[in-house]
Amino acid sequence: MRLILSTAMFGALFLAAPGFAQEQTTPAIECEASDAALPADWSAWKDQTAVVAASDEAGLAGAGLTVGRGARAKLSSKVTWVAPPEKSPAPAGSGGLLALNIDQAGRYAIALGAGAWLDVVSGTAEQKTVGHGHGPDCSSIRKYVEYDLKPDRYVLQVSGNAASEIGVLVIRRP
Repeated sequence: MRLILSTAMFGALFLAAPGFAQEQTTPAIECEASDAALPADWSAWKDQTAVVAASDEAGLAGAGLTVGRGARAKLSSKVTWVAPPEKSPAPAGSGGLLALNIDQAGRYAIALGAGAWLDVVSGTAEQKTVGHGHGPDCSSIRKYVEYDLKPDRYVLQVSGNAASEIGVLVIRRP
């Protein structure tokens, strides 16, 4: 009987060991969001200027972003989109339109401080993403989306944000 119990206990430990070992080798990064040590290309995130996102195309004149300058955008619960968002926004979410003028062709990363959806529109044509990722570890940059943009006026459509404000930063990639 003792041999059977010992074998059963050994088997239980053996089966549990791979999961235990895996947990030990892939620790989660635990930290409070702090933007003090942001990499140089993201450093403008720390100084965010208040902007009120437009709720329709007519309001875009006062809702401009500048490449290389962080913004804290106040969003709305009701938006008339320039082009239908690629992903349908949640009914309870906030959104808004932001104007962006690009003077030099290149790759641009648009960072958001939350998991909202982002569409970049020129005229009524949605621009295709060329990359995306998470912000730097332990920062308040939640994600970024990259686009290859040519000189033009673009509309950033932010949709499906849980809060009524969101941090935004547009940077030119090398």
